[in-house]
Amino acid sequence: VFLSHPSAFHEFRVQMAERLSVRLRTLHDGLRLLRERGVPVDAVEPQGTLYLSARFPLGGAVAGRTLHSNEDVRRLLLEEAGVAVVPFQAFGVTGEDGWCRLSVGAASPSAIEHGLARLETALLPAGAVRTPSS
Repeated sequence: VFLSHPSAFHEFRVQMAERLSVRLRTLHDGLRLLRERGVPVDAVEPQGTLYLSARFPLGGAVAGRTLHSNEDVRRLLLEEAGVAVVPFQAFGVTGEDGWCRLSVGAASPSAIEHGLARLETALLPAGAVRTPSS
């Protein structure tokens, strides 16, 4: 029934795209800020949809764990920060490079901000201190 009302469907799509854009921007800006604070993370500028590609550290020790693979990163982020990511291998990419996808589809801007704070705590290099604005 909803699809048979083009104007209502169009308005819903516009609102959905706006909400997703806010969430993607919140996540990307937050990851960029973490990088500026010394957290070893990188992210690609949002390209639309509801996913963001981000790269997490490999080869070093984080939270007492040595990260050798994307699976190690996935487990660390889930277990230490409560943040779920999907390593690029799930999309057919080979190699271990720390690249993962994060979805903002079911997360509010507030939940994203809380997740970013947990990521900062989990990924801070040994000896680093969180900034007061964290």
